[in-house]
Amino acid sequence: MKSINFDQSNATLLIQVFQNSPSFMALVEGPRFLFKFGNAKFSELIGSRDLWGRTLEEALPELSEQGFLSILKTVSQTKKPYKGFEVPLYLNTSSGRVHKYLDFTYQPILSDHGNVVGILFEGTDVTEKVLSRIALEKAKGIVENERKNFHSLFKDTPHLVGILRGPQHVFEFVNEAHVKLLGFNATGMTVRQAQPESIEIHELLDEVYRTGVTSQHFEIPVTLGDRIRYFNLTFSARRDDDGTINGVMILSSEVTSHIEMRKELEESKQLIALEQHKLDAIFNVSPAAMALWVGEDMLFEKLNPEYQKIFPDRQLQGRPMLEALPELADQVFPELIRNVLRTGKPFVGTEFLAKIRRGLNGPLEDRYFDFTYFQIKDAQGRPYGVYDHAIDVTERVMARRELEAAKEEAIRANDLKSAFLANMSHEIRTPLGAIMGFADLLRDPDLSFEDRVSYLEVLQRNGQQLTVIINDILDLSKVEAGQMALEFLPLKPENVVKDVLSLLRVNAAEKGLQLGFELDPSTPVEIHSDPTRVHQILLNLVSNSIKFTPSGSVVIRTFGIKRQDRNVAAFEIIDTGIGIQPEQQERIFEVFVQADSSVTRKFGGTGLGLSLSRRLARVLGGDVVVKESHIGKGSTFLVTIEDQPEKLKSLVPIVPAAANATRNEPVEKVLEGVKVLVVDDTPDNQRLITHFLRRVGAVADVVDNGVVALAKAFEGNYDIVLMDIQMPQMDGYTATQQLREKGFQKPIIALTAHAMAEVRKKCLSVGYSDHLTKPISSAELVKMVSRYVQPRT
Repeated sequence: MKSINFDQSNATLLIQVFQNSPSFMALVEGPRFLFKFGNAKFSELIGSRDLWGRTLEEALPELSEQGFLSILKTVSQTKKPYKGFEVPLYLNTSSGRVHKYLDFTYQPILSDHGNVVGILFEGTDVTEKVLSRIALEKAKGIVENERKNFHSLFKDTPHLVGILRGPQHVFEFVNEAHVKLLGFNATGMTVRQAQPESIEIHELLDEVYRTGVTSQHFEIPVTLGDRIRYFNLTFSARRDDDGTINGVMILSSEVTSHIEMRKELEESKQLIALEQHKLDAIFNVSPAAMALWVGEDMLFEKLNPEYQKIFPDRQLQGRPMLEALPELADQVFPELIRNVLRTGKPFVGTEFLAKIRRGLNGPLEDRYFDFTYFQIKDAQGRPYGVYDHAIDVTERVMARRELEAAKEEAIRANDLKSAFLANMSHEIRTPLGAIMGFADLLRDPDLSFEDRVSYLEVLQRNGQQLTVIINDILDLSKVEAGQMALEFLPLKPENVVKDVLSLLRVNAAEKGLQLGFELDPSTPVEIHSDPTRVHQILLNLVSNSIKFTPSGSVVIRTFGIKRQDRNVAAFEIIDTGIGIQPEQQERIFEVFVQADSSVTRKFGGTGLGLSLSRRLARVLGGDVVVKESHIGKGSTFLVTIEDQPEKLKSLVPIVPAAANATRNEPVEKVLEGVKVLVVDDTPDNQRLITHFLRRVGAVADVVDNGVVALAKAFEGNYDIVLMDIQMPQMDGYTATQQLREKGFQKPIIALTAHAMAEVRKKCLSVGYSDHLTKPISSAELVKMVSRYVQPRT
């Protein structure tokens, strides 16, 4: 190191002082601040660097960056020292940048002439002291902040916080929750002063203060005022710096509401359990079927015994519906249930048909149910399942249907009875009218012999017709009442057929029909049955075929059938007639029924023949059926009669009836010049009525149907029209209505064999002036005409 130009005697001593100084020292000279000297402490401060003979800016450039070079220049210029305290700086070392805090002095060194020849650095490294103070201040800040935080926490917490001092437990601090609980600030008061009634906690506090052991108590009852309240309490000893207990800290939370809620909850649970027990009892003994399905899979979660009774041999509990009851998959119920689950909208079904299997492999049965589906929600209000309340109403539905069917049958029977009465009235009164009328004519002493014979033939013919009708009615009633006696004798089917054909051959010839017989080789030569009734059956059927066959043929074909070791004689009646509609082929065998009302009007008849024939055939061990029929082409009826030799020469009881007739007396001639149009389709009635009219001076013209009457009524300038109701082509109702619609004003009197009140009412409603019932007497006829028309003079 270079020597300094001080007094030599002092130099050595000064250097020794510098080297041993506890402070760092360094000397720089000249205006560029060349390093001339530095002690060990300075070398320790800056590290192993080569400084000597180098300028400060070259040796320690980081000091220039931090402003220390500027301070040196100022000291050099002003010649005034500079002192810095806890000045921060950083030094670049081989291990990196080091931060330091320094207390230092820049002391200018002056020459004899007062010029600055150098500057002495002297100072102390106070880094540890500064860092320690900073750490202490930071720690104090943290503690203060935590103190404030805890104070704020204690102050604002909803829990009760109290800090007690001394053995008397004086409140040193209470938070707002404590103030709110007591209703006042207890700071400065002892616990026994603030809460004299809370004797439950006094001894607990004394125990903690005495032992220092923290104690916790849960749901402890504490008396506050006149009410017991419940708290969770923690008592902890408070100590001073030497560990001596100087108080107690209290942390408490009130749980009164929780206790009360729990008690209410327990009471509610007990009540719910009781109600659930009641509901389960109702559920299990209910006469209705009940079930709960859960989720989209419709899992059977719960069902009562009545529900299980619907499916007695099937496992339902805990299974999805369509797994347990797969037959419902194609029915409407699964979709209804899912819709209720999704929408919450209940569904009510009334008398719904369900096709179910009561047993696992049982047959599908039709059952009817009244039911209600409604949604069940879970505790969070989400859809949980669907509840089903159902009642099996199958018996009710069946009973009602039977009742409705019985009612319909009763109405139908009543309609049939009315139709029968009206038809019988017509069928009986028509021949009866002719009989009574021509009998009245026979009283005329001036009749010729030829007229008398002709009139007697009329009487005989109509009497026979009336007898047939009455006999059919009687036979039918006997069969139904089981009072008809059958006489079983040997009969030959071939002979019976030939006899029937001989009786009806004239009828067929009158219509130009061919009547034929085909005898199949299989036809039994002889069977044992009632010849009279077999003859009656075939006569009815062949007569019907002739009646309903406008042209062509009627053929009887016989053959034999073996049925359970018995011979059966079969008769087919084959015609080329009008045919029968499929829906009518069974109805025509009912009593008083024909294919439709137009058949009755066009062809006449009682509607008894087929019904009586079937009943007789069945009593004889056979039947009568329509084998086939085609509209406009004809029909084939099949009659079967069983051979019953065991009943030979026995009388088998099978049905009674009655008949009556009335007649009226004629009146003498009173009409003169009255012009009358008679509309009737029966020749005998035409002849009778015109005779009555002409005998009393009236002029009578005759037509046989309503179509001709429409034109004739306007052309002939008639005073009155006598019109039958039931006629072919156009009946009297239609003809009368059309005459009135076309402006015909003259009287129109209904002539009909229908004697019922509703017929009279209908006559008047369509335009008839009055009603005259067959059989017609001369007196009644003249009286009726005279009522509406005055004789011409």
